[in-house]
Amino acid sequence: MISIFHSSRAFGLAFISAAVLAACGGGGSGSDSAAVAGATGTDATTGTTTSTPATSAGSPTVALSSLPSARTLSTSASIRYESSAGSVYCRLDSYAPIACPNPFVIGATPAEQLSVGTHTVDYYVDTGSGIDLANPTNSYTWTVEAASTAGGGTTGTTGSTSTAGALPSAFKLGGDYAIEAPSDSDSGSYAAKAYSNALSFVSSLLGLPTVSRDGITRFGPATTDGKSVLRHEVRSGDPLRNGGNRSELSYDDMQIQHGVDYWMAFAVKLDSDWTAANSDGTGDQQSFMQVHQQTSETTLTNGGPFGIKWRGVAGKEIEVFSLGPNNTPVTRFTAPSTPSTWMRFIIHYRSGVTSSQSPTLEVWQAVGTGAAYTKLTDQAPGSLFGDPAQNTTRDWAKVGIYKWTPGSYGSTTKRGLYSSGLFFSQGTNLYDQAAAALAGY
Repeated sequence: MISIFHSSRAFGLAFISAAVLAACGGGGSGSDSAAVAGATGTDATTGTTTSTPATSAGSPTVALSSLPSARTLSTSASIRYESSAGSVYCRLDSYAPIACPNPFVIGATPAEQLSVGTHTVDYYVDTGSGIDLANPTNSYTWTVEAASTAGGGTTGTTGSTSTAGALPSAFKLGGDYAIEAPSDSDSGSYAAKAYSNALSFVSSLLGLPTVSRDGITRFGPATTDGKSVLRHEVRSGDPLRNGGNRSELSYDDMQIQHGVDYWMAFAVKLDSDWTAANSDGTGDQQSFMQVHQQTSETTLTNGGPFGIKWRGVAGKEIEVFSLGPNNTPVTRFTAPSTPSTWMRFIIHYRSGVTSSQSPTLEVWQAVGTGAAYTKLTDQAPGSLFGDPAQNTTRDWAKVGIYKWTPGSYGSTTKRGLYSSGLFFSQGTNLYDQAAAALAGY
Protein backbone atom coordinates (compact mmCIF):
# COMPACT_ATOMS: atom_id res chain seq x y z
CA MET A 1 0.00 0.00 0.00
CA ILE A 2 3.01 2.32 -0.04
CA SER A 3 2.02 3.08 -3.63
CA ILE A 4 -0.97 5.12 -2.46
CA PHE A 5 1.24 8.18 -2.19
CA HIS A 6 4.07 9.82 -4.04
CA SER A 7 6.65 12.17 -2.57
CA SER A 8 8.40 15.22 -3.94
CA ARG A 9 11.97 15.36 -2.70
CA ALA A 10 12.38 18.93 -3.92
CA PHE A 11 9.62 20.21 -1.66
CA GLY A 12 9.51 17.56 1.08
CA LEU A 13 5.82 16.83 0.49
CA ALA A 14 3.64 13.76 0.18
CA PHE A 15 0.18 13.80 -1.36
CA ILE A 16 -2.55 11.34 -0.42
CA SER A 17 -5.18 10.81 -3.09
CA ALA A 18 -8.66 10.28 -1.68
CA ALA A 19 -9.71 8.87 -5.05
CA VAL A 20 -6.95 6.25 -4.92
CA LEU A 21 -7.76 5.40 -1.31
CA ALA A 22 -11.43 4.97 -2.14
CA ALA A 23 -10.48 2.66 -5.00
CA CYS A 24 -8.55 0.56 -2.47
CA GLY A 25 -11.71 0.14 -0.42
CA GLY A 26 -11.54 2.99 2.08
CA GLY A 27 -12.20 6.67 2.56
CA GLY A 28 -13.73 6.68 6.02
CA SER A 29 -12.59 5.71 9.49
CA GLY A 30 -11.25 2.15 9.75
CA SER A 31 -11.51 -0.29 12.63
CA ASP A 32 -7.97 0.60 13.70
CA SER A 33 -8.75 4.32 13.98
CA ALA A 34 -8.55 5.92 17.39
CA ALA A 35 -9.74 9.16 18.96
CA VAL A 36 -7.10 11.69 19.85
CA ALA A 37 -5.05 10.71 22.87
CA GLY A 38 -4.00 13.51 25.17
CA ALA A 39 -4.88 17.19 24.91
CA THR A 40 -5.86 19.40 22.00
CA GLY A 41 -5.47 23.19 22.05
CA THR A 42 -4.58 26.27 20.04
CA ASP A 43 -1.11 27.77 19.64
CA ALA A 44 -1.42 31.46 20.58
CA THR A 45 1.46 32.41 18.27
CA THR A 46 0.37 30.72 15.05
CA GLY A 47 -3.33 30.17 15.64
CA THR A 48 -2.94 26.48 14.73
CA THR A 49 -4.65 23.57 16.44
CA THR A 50 -2.24 21.30 18.29
CA SER A 51 -2.44 17.83 19.83
CA THR A 52 -0.20 16.50 22.61
CA PRO A 53 -0.42 12.75 23.33
CA ALA A 54 -0.89 11.25 26.76
CA THR A 55 2.16 9.01 27.31
CA SER A 56 3.95 7.32 30.14
CA ALA A 57 7.29 8.65 31.35
CA GLY A 58 10.14 7.72 29.02
CA SER A 59 7.89 6.75 26.10
CA PRO A 60 8.53 8.40 22.69
CA THR A 61 6.10 11.20 21.83
CA VAL A 62 4.69 12.77 18.68
CA ALA A 63 3.19 16.25 19.02
CA LEU A 64 0.86 17.31 16.19
CA SER A 65 0.18 20.85 14.94
CA SER A 66 -1.64 22.63 12.08
CA LEU A 67 -4.54 20.23 12.57
CA PRO A 68 -7.89 20.81 10.83
CA SER A 69 -10.80 21.94 12.98
CA ALA A 70 -12.82 19.17 14.62
CA ARG A 71 -15.68 19.97 12.24
CA THR A 72 -14.74 21.64 8.98
CA LEU A 73 -15.83 22.25 5.39
CA SER A 74 -12.26 21.91 4.15
CA THR A 75 -11.50 18.78 2.11
CA SER A 76 -7.73 19.04 2.59
CA ALA A 77 -5.23 19.25 5.44
CA SER A 78 -1.52 19.84 6.04
CA ILE A 79 -0.48 18.32 9.38
CA ARG A 80 2.90 18.79 11.05
CA TYR A 81 4.58 16.80 13.83
CA GLU A 82 7.49 16.86 16.24
CA SER A 83 8.92 13.60 17.58
CA SER A 84 11.04 12.99 20.66
CA ALA A 85 12.77 9.88 19.26
CA GLY A 86 12.73 7.12 16.64
CA SER A 87 11.34 6.94 13.09
CA VAL A 88 7.84 8.32 12.59
CA TYR A 89 5.16 6.60 10.50
CA CYS A 90 1.67 7.88 9.77
CA ARG A 91 -1.47 6.84 7.98
CA LEU A 92 -4.85 8.21 6.94
CA ASP A 93 -7.88 6.25 8.12
CA SER A 94 -7.38 2.45 7.88
CA TYR A 95 -4.55 2.28 5.38
CA ALA A 96 -1.02 1.01 5.76
CA PRO A 97 1.37 3.38 7.56
CA ILE A 98 4.06 5.16 5.54
CA ALA A 99 7.33 6.84 6.50
CA CYS A 100 5.77 10.13 7.49
CA PRO A 101 6.54 13.32 5.56
CA ASN A 102 6.45 16.63 7.40
CA PRO A 103 3.99 18.13 6.68
CA PHE A 104 1.61 15.28 5.89
CA VAL A 105 -0.39 16.90 3.06
CA ILE A 106 -3.82 15.43 2.34
CA GLY A 107 -6.20 16.48 -0.45
CA ALA A 108 -3.72 18.74 -2.24
CA THR A 109 -5.70 18.96 -5.51
CA PRO A 110 -9.43 18.87 -6.34
CA ALA A 111 -9.03 15.23 -7.49
CA GLU A 112 -7.50 14.28 -4.13
CA GLN A 113 -10.03 15.95 -1.82
CA LEU A 114 -11.26 14.14 1.27
CA SER A 115 -14.78 12.77 1.19
CA VAL A 116 -17.49 14.05 3.49
CA GLY A 117 -17.39 12.17 6.79
CA THR A 118 -15.03 11.34 9.63
CA HIS A 119 -11.29 10.90 9.06
CA THR A 120 -8.41 9.91 11.35
CA VAL A 121 -4.64 10.25 11.13
CA ASP A 122 -2.54 7.90 13.25
CA TYR A 123 1.13 8.47 14.09
CA TYR A 124 3.54 5.75 15.23
CA VAL A 125 7.13 5.82 16.48
CA ASP A 126 9.48 2.95 15.69
CA THR A 127 12.44 2.82 18.06
CA GLY A 128 13.77 -0.42 16.60
CA SER A 129 11.13 -3.00 17.48
CA GLY A 130 8.46 -2.10 14.91
CA ILE A 131 5.04 -0.50 15.41
CA ASP A 132 1.75 -1.69 16.84
CA LEU A 133 -1.16 -0.66 14.60
CA ALA A 134 -3.60 -0.99 17.49
CA ASN A 135 -1.67 1.48 19.64
CA PRO A 136 -0.71 4.67 17.77
CA THR A 137 1.56 7.11 19.58
CA ASN A 138 -0.82 9.95 18.70
CA SER A 139 -4.02 10.26 16.68
CA TYR A 140 -6.42 12.94 15.57
CA THR A 141 -9.98 12.60 14.28
CA TRP A 142 -12.04 15.25 12.51
CA THR A 143 -15.19 15.49 10.40
CA VAL A 144 -15.49 16.96 6.89
CA GLU A 145 -19.01 18.35 6.62
CA ALA A 146 -21.12 18.80 3.52
CA ALA A 147 -21.73 22.39 2.42
CA SER A 148 -25.26 23.77 2.75
CA THR A 149 -26.59 26.54 0.55
CA ALA A 150 -29.16 27.71 3.07
CA GLY A 151 -29.34 31.48 3.26
CA GLY A 152 -27.15 31.95 0.19
CA GLY A 153 -23.97 31.04 2.07
CA THR A 154 -22.30 27.96 3.42
CA THR A 155 -22.99 27.02 7.01
CA GLY A 156 -21.24 24.44 9.15
CA THR A 157 -22.67 22.95 12.32
CA THR A 158 -20.29 25.03 14.41
CA GLY A 159 -22.75 27.90 14.06
CA SER A 160 -20.48 30.36 12.24
CA THR A 161 -21.29 31.32 8.67
CA SER A 162 -18.57 30.25 6.28
CA THR A 163 -17.87 30.99 2.64
CA ALA A 164 -14.82 28.75 2.47
CA GLY A 165 -13.91 25.92 0.19
CA ALA A 166 -11.12 24.17 -1.64
CA LEU A 167 -9.27 26.11 -4.32
CA PRO A 168 -9.32 26.82 -7.23
CA SER A 169 -12.83 28.08 -6.54
CA ALA A 170 -13.69 31.49 -5.14
CA PHE A 171 -16.33 31.51 -2.42
CA LYS A 172 -18.22 34.66 -1.60
CA LEU A 173 -21.67 36.03 -0.83
CA GLY A 174 -22.49 37.54 -4.21
CA GLY A 175 -22.81 35.97 -7.63
CA ASP A 176 -20.87 38.59 -9.57
CA TYR A 177 -17.24 39.34 -10.29
CA ALA A 178 -15.70 42.47 -11.72
CA ILE A 179 -12.72 41.96 -14.02
CA GLU A 180 -10.39 44.91 -14.38
CA ALA A 181 -8.04 44.31 -17.31
CA PRO A 182 -7.64 46.06 -20.70
CA SER A 183 -8.78 44.45 -23.96
CA ASP A 184 -8.09 45.54 -27.54
CA SER A 185 -11.29 47.59 -27.52
CA ASP A 186 -10.30 49.63 -24.45
CA SER A 187 -8.66 53.04 -24.60
CA GLY A 188 -8.16 55.92 -22.21
CA SER A 189 -9.94 55.25 -18.91
CA TYR A 190 -11.88 52.01 -19.33
CA ALA A 191 -14.67 50.48 -17.23
CA ALA A 192 -14.63 47.23 -15.27
CA LYS A 193 -15.98 44.16 -17.05
CA ALA A 194 -18.83 42.73 -15.00
CA TYR A 195 -19.27 38.99 -14.99
CA SER A 196 -22.12 36.97 -13.53
CA ASN A 197 -22.34 33.21 -13.21
CA ALA A 198 -25.89 33.25 -11.84
CA LEU A 199 -24.82 31.42 -8.68
CA SER A 200 -25.40 32.79 -5.21
CA PHE A 201 -22.69 31.14 -3.17
CA VAL A 202 -19.84 29.61 -5.15
CA SER A 203 -18.08 30.33 -8.41
CA SER A 204 -15.41 28.45 -10.30
CA LEU A 205 -12.41 30.42 -11.47
CA LEU A 206 -12.10 28.07 -14.43
CA GLY A 207 -15.30 29.52 -15.91
CA LEU A 208 -14.07 33.10 -15.97
CA PRO A 209 -13.45 34.70 -19.38
CA THR A 210 -10.04 35.57 -20.81
CA VAL A 211 -9.19 39.21 -21.51
CA SER A 212 -6.43 39.77 -24.09
CA ARG A 213 -4.73 42.81 -25.56
CA ASP A 214 -2.24 42.80 -28.44
CA GLY A 215 -2.41 39.01 -28.50
CA ILE A 216 -1.27 38.71 -24.85
CA THR A 217 -3.49 37.41 -22.04
CA ARG A 218 -3.93 40.17 -19.50
CA PHE A 219 -6.37 38.18 -17.36
CA GLY A 220 -7.78 34.68 -17.51
CA PRO A 221 -7.71 31.01 -16.43
CA ALA A 222 -4.38 29.25 -16.96
CA THR A 223 -2.44 26.15 -15.96
CA THR A 224 1.06 26.27 -14.48
CA ASP A 225 2.97 23.79 -12.29
CA GLY A 226 0.05 21.42 -12.80
CA LYS A 227 -2.33 23.86 -11.05
CA SER A 228 -5.45 25.57 -12.36
CA VAL A 229 -4.81 29.24 -11.66
CA LEU A 230 -5.36 32.76 -12.99
CA ARG A 231 -2.90 34.72 -15.12
CA HIS A 232 -2.49 38.47 -14.55
CA GLU A 233 -0.30 40.77 -16.66
CA VAL A 234 0.01 44.53 -17.14
CA ARG A 235 2.27 46.37 -19.58
CA SER A 236 3.68 49.83 -19.93
CA GLY A 237 1.40 51.88 -22.16
CA ASP A 238 -1.78 49.98 -21.27
CA PRO A 239 -4.98 52.04 -20.95
CA LEU A 240 -5.50 53.26 -17.39
CA ARG A 241 -8.32 52.43 -15.01
CA ASN A 242 -8.61 54.91 -12.13
CA GLY A 243 -5.10 56.12 -12.87
CA GLY A 244 -3.29 52.77 -12.98
CA ASN A 245 -2.50 49.63 -14.97
CA ARG A 246 -4.70 46.79 -13.74
CA SER A 247 -5.24 43.07 -14.06
CA GLU A 248 -7.47 42.31 -11.08
CA LEU A 249 -10.32 40.06 -10.11
CA SER A 250 -12.72 41.86 -7.79
CA TYR A 251 -14.75 39.64 -5.45
CA ASP A 252 -17.71 41.98 -5.23
CA ASP A 253 -20.29 42.24 -2.48
CA MET A 254 -18.50 40.45 0.36
CA GLN A 255 -20.08 42.93 2.79
CA ILE A 256 -17.41 42.65 5.46
CA GLN A 257 -18.68 44.17 8.71
CA HIS A 258 -16.79 45.96 11.48
CA GLY A 259 -15.99 43.98 14.62
CA VAL A 260 -16.24 40.57 12.91
CA ASP A 261 -13.34 38.14 12.37
CA TYR A 262 -12.55 37.09 8.79
CA TRP A 263 -9.85 34.84 7.37
CA MET A 264 -8.45 35.08 3.85
CA ALA A 265 -5.75 33.10 2.07
CA PHE A 266 -4.27 33.16 -1.41
CA ALA A 267 -1.08 32.31 -3.29
CA VAL A 268 0.84 34.19 -5.99
CA LYS A 269 3.79 33.35 -8.22
CA LEU A 270 5.62 36.36 -9.64
CA ASP A 271 7.35 36.22 -13.03
CA SER A 272 11.13 35.73 -13.01
CA ASP A 273 11.83 39.32 -14.11
CA TRP A 274 9.90 40.80 -11.19
CA THR A 275 12.89 41.75 -9.02
CA ALA A 276 14.14 44.84 -7.19
CA ALA A 277 17.19 44.89 -9.49
CA ASN A 278 14.95 45.23 -12.55
CA SER A 279 12.63 47.75 -10.91
CA ASP A 280 12.49 51.52 -10.77
CA GLY A 281 13.23 51.54 -7.03
CA THR A 282 10.88 52.88 -4.39
CA GLY A 283 8.80 54.63 -7.04
CA ASP A 284 7.93 51.29 -8.64
CA GLN A 285 4.82 50.23 -6.69
CA GLN A 286 1.81 47.96 -7.23
CA SER A 287 -0.52 45.84 -5.13
CA PHE A 288 -1.35 42.18 -5.69
CA MET A 289 -4.08 41.96 -3.06
CA GLN A 290 -6.28 44.55 -1.37
CA VAL A 291 -9.49 44.78 0.60
CA HIS A 292 -11.30 47.66 -1.03
CA GLN A 293 -14.05 49.90 0.30
CA GLN A 294 -17.09 51.45 -1.31
CA THR A 295 -16.63 55.21 -1.59
CA SER A 296 -20.33 55.80 -0.96
CA GLU A 297 -19.98 54.52 2.58
CA THR A 298 -16.78 56.20 3.69
CA THR A 299 -14.89 59.46 3.47
CA LEU A 300 -11.92 57.58 1.99
CA THR A 301 -11.35 58.15 -1.72
CA ASN A 302 -10.80 54.94 -3.69
CA GLY A 303 -9.27 53.55 -0.55
CA GLY A 304 -9.36 50.25 1.26
CA PRO A 305 -8.79 49.08 4.83
CA PHE A 306 -5.56 47.23 3.89
CA GLY A 307 -3.49 46.06 0.96
CA ILE A 308 -0.41 44.00 0.09
CA LYS A 309 1.89 45.80 -2.29
CA TRP A 310 5.23 45.21 -4.01
CA ARG A 311 7.86 47.93 -4.26
CA GLY A 312 11.42 48.02 -5.56
CA VAL A 313 13.13 47.78 -2.15
CA ALA A 314 15.52 44.83 -1.99
CA GLY A 315 14.76 42.47 0.89
CA LYS A 316 11.57 44.36 1.78
CA GLU A 317 9.75 44.21 -1.55
CA ILE A 318 6.46 43.19 0.07
CA GLU A 319 4.68 45.71 2.27
CA VAL A 320 1.35 45.17 4.03
CA PHE A 321 -0.29 48.49 4.79
CA SER A 322 -3.55 49.65 6.31
CA LEU A 323 -5.40 52.90 5.74
CA GLY A 324 -6.15 54.94 8.82
CA PRO A 325 -8.15 58.14 9.34
CA ASN A 326 -7.92 60.68 6.51
CA ASN A 327 -6.77 57.96 4.10
CA THR A 328 -3.32 57.87 5.71
CA PRO A 329 -1.37 54.67 4.87
CA VAL A 330 0.27 52.90 7.80
CA THR A 331 3.07 50.37 7.16
CA ARG A 332 2.20 47.25 9.12
CA PHE A 333 4.45 44.45 7.81
CA THR A 334 7.35 44.01 5.37
CA ALA A 335 8.81 40.83 3.87
CA PRO A 336 11.14 39.75 1.07
CA SER A 337 9.77 38.66 -2.30
CA THR A 338 10.92 35.63 -4.28
CA PRO A 339 10.13 35.46 -8.02
CA SER A 340 9.30 32.21 -9.83
CA THR A 341 8.19 30.71 -6.50
CA TRP A 342 4.75 30.25 -5.00
CA MET A 343 4.22 32.58 -2.05
CA ARG A 344 1.26 31.86 0.22
CA PHE A 345 -0.43 34.38 2.50
CA ILE A 346 -2.90 33.87 5.35
CA ILE A 347 -4.68 36.95 6.70
CA HIS A 348 -6.75 37.37 9.85
CA TYR A 349 -8.74 40.58 9.50
CA ARG A 350 -11.15 42.27 11.89
CA SER A 351 -12.09 45.69 10.59
CA GLY A 352 -12.96 48.53 12.91
CA VAL A 353 -12.80 52.27 13.37
CA THR A 354 -12.99 52.41 17.17
CA SER A 355 -10.98 50.59 19.83
CA SER A 356 -14.15 48.87 21.09
CA GLN A 357 -14.37 47.03 17.75
CA SER A 358 -10.86 45.60 18.39
CA PRO A 359 -9.50 46.01 14.86
CA THR A 360 -6.98 43.29 14.05
CA LEU A 361 -4.65 42.52 11.17
CA GLU A 362 -2.41 39.44 11.28
CA VAL A 363 -0.44 38.11 8.31
CA TRP A 364 1.49 34.87 7.76
CA GLN A 365 3.72 34.19 4.74
CA ALA A 366 5.18 30.96 3.33
CA VAL A 367 7.68 30.97 0.45
CA GLY A 368 7.93 27.76 -1.57
CA THR A 369 5.54 24.84 -1.92
CA GLY A 370 5.36 22.96 1.38
CA ALA A 371 7.40 25.54 3.30
CA ALA A 372 6.29 26.48 6.81
CA TYR A 373 4.48 29.74 7.48
CA THR A 374 6.16 32.63 9.26
CA LYS A 375 4.05 35.16 11.11
CA LEU A 376 5.12 38.64 10.01
CA THR A 377 5.94 41.16 12.72
CA ASP A 378 3.41 43.98 13.10
CA GLN A 379 5.22 47.32 13.11
CA ALA A 380 2.14 49.33 14.06
CA PRO A 381 -0.03 47.18 16.35
CA GLY A 382 -3.37 48.64 17.34
CA SER A 383 -3.64 51.03 14.37
CA LEU A 384 -7.26 51.67 13.46
CA PHE A 385 -8.65 50.96 9.99
CA GLY A 386 -10.75 53.49 8.13
CA ASP A 387 -12.40 56.72 9.21
CA PRO A 388 -14.01 56.92 12.67
CA ALA A 389 -16.94 58.80 11.12
CA GLN A 390 -18.19 55.70 9.34
CA ASN A 391 -20.41 53.18 11.07
CA THR A 392 -20.71 50.45 8.44
CA THR A 393 -18.70 49.23 5.51
CA ARG A 394 -19.09 47.03 2.47
CA ASP A 395 -15.54 45.95 1.92
CA TRP A 396 -14.55 43.44 -0.71
CA ALA A 397 -11.31 41.82 -1.80
CA LYS A 398 -9.31 42.12 -5.01
CA VAL A 399 -6.52 39.82 -6.16
CA GLY A 400 -4.21 40.65 -9.05
CA ILE A 401 -2.04 43.55 -10.19
CA TYR A 402 -2.90 47.21 -9.62
CA LYS A 403 0.07 49.32 -10.66
CA TRP A 404 -0.63 52.88 -9.58
CA THR A 405 2.78 54.03 -10.84
CA PRO A 406 2.23 53.25 -14.56
CA GLY A 407 5.29 55.23 -15.61
CA SER A 408 7.71 53.25 -13.42
CA TYR A 409 8.59 49.80 -14.70
CA GLY A 410 12.39 49.91 -14.53
CA SER A 411 14.26 47.82 -17.09
CA THR A 412 11.18 45.71 -17.87
CA THR A 413 7.99 46.80 -19.58
CA LYS A 414 5.59 44.40 -17.85
CA ARG A 415 4.52 42.88 -14.58
CA GLY A 416 3.04 39.38 -14.58
CA LEU A 417 1.96 36.82 -11.99
CA TYR A 418 -0.19 33.75 -11.41
CA SER A 419 -2.71 33.66 -8.56
CA SER A 420 -4.80 31.04 -6.80
CA GLY A 421 -8.40 31.47 -5.85
CA LEU A 422 -9.23 33.35 -2.67
CA PHE A 423 -10.13 31.50 0.53
CA PHE A 424 -12.58 33.68 2.47
CA SER A 425 -14.36 32.67 5.65
CA GLN A 426 -15.85 34.11 8.82
CA GLY A 427 -14.86 32.73 12.21
CA THR A 428 -12.71 33.29 15.28
CA ASN A 429 -9.84 30.90 14.51
CA LEU A 430 -9.72 29.44 11.00
CA TYR A 431 -5.95 29.38 10.52
CA ASP A 432 -5.86 25.64 9.85
CA GLN A 433 -8.66 25.83 7.28
CA ALA A 434 -6.92 28.68 5.49
CA ALA A 435 -3.62 26.78 5.44
CA ALA A 436 -5.29 23.62 4.20
CA ALA A 437 -6.98 25.52 1.36
CA LEU A 438 -3.54 26.44 0.02
CA ALA A 439 -1.98 22.99 0.42
CA GLY A 440 -0.03 22.19 -2.73
CA TYR A 441 0.80 25.79 -3.65
